[in-house]
Amino acid sequence: GYDIRATKIWDKGEDSFHAIVLGSQGYLGSTQMQQGNADATSQPNFIYNNPDNLEGSDYNLPNSQIGLFSQGIISLTKGFSITPGIRWEYIDTRANGSYRISVEDFGGNVLLDSIIDSNNKNARHVFLPGIGFSFKMDDGGEIYGNAVANYRAVNFSDIQIQNLGVVVDPNISDEKGANFDLGYRNNTNKLSWDISVFMLNYSDKIGVYPTKIPDPLLIERAVFLRTNISDARTYGLEGLIRRVFIQDYKNLIDFTVSTSIMSGKYIGNNNSVVEGKEIENMPSFTFRSVLTWKHKKSRASVQWNYVGSQFTDATNAFIEPTGVYGEIPAYGILDCSFNHKFNEQISLGV
Repeated sequence: GYDIRATKIWDKGEDSFHAIVLGSQGYLGSTQMQQGNADATSQPNFIYNNPDNLEGSDYNLPNSQIGLFSQGIISLTKGFSITPGIRWEYIDTRANGSYRISVEDFGGNVLLDSIIDSNNKNARHVFLPGIGFSFKMDDGGEIYGNAVANYRAVNFSDIQIQNLGVVVDPNISDEKGANFDLGYRNNTNKLSWDISVFMLNYSDKIGVYPTKIPDPLLIERAVFLRTNISDARTYGLEGLIRRVFIQDYKNLIDFTVSTSIMSGKYIGNNNSVVEGKEIENMPSFTFRSVLTWKHKKSRASVQWNYVGSQFTDATNAFIEPTGVYGEIPAYGILDCSFNHKFNEQISLGV
């Protein structure tokens, strides 16, 4: 891998400047992925039972990626600046190998045993433009905003690996989208806070939903299907506040709270099964808080986290008899910790 970049800054005086960054990043790698049966013990014995005749798969996954990017800062006034940028990516992912399909009945008789070879290549060019702004006020506050294109690549390693509970659509494709956010922050010695709103759009979002597939023994079995489900949109509000009560070279007492409220739904795209449903694995509300105390070599903290309920599939099923999918209920976690450092070598933590 490599990372090369160059920066040029033009000082305009009065705490304002222009700047530009030009750069390139590259990566070349290869992953070997194998799946096969191991022994029946609970020990970490990473040795295959049949290394020359694997029961699962054997793949070589070469991957190369080259990126060119440029980002600038243009100061229009003393406190107002814009930050345009663009990135170009060339991504080349390949998969060379084979996987095995073996089916036995309940008596141990082999019904099917086939090795399927595959040689796949997926090369694509991606352009990601973006622009942001910042307006700094005399009281220390700052209003900021961004509009950025998003991209999520699918690699063959996501498709070729075999999973008992998840089946990947072999025609799954990359995600594309855009993110927009607007916020305000202010930092002082005693009080710091940041609040922002955002909207995230994705076309052909990758997700999972329950379905049934043919099975030689069970006729059909329930699985998760991971595929491009539908277009999706998420709105959110995020906030963070930190209050410092005492801070010197011996003592520290501060309290930090962060929270987020989100609403994400699938918006159709010819998939009536999930249209209007909530996006899976996304709690609508999260709350995190931590109170920290420090005195000389002792430190203690109390942390409370709360995560709202969330669905595990795009159909928003609350419960399912097989237990493969369903709702994750809301939960909270209280964590208390204490640490005292006697010297550089010895400390006690609870």
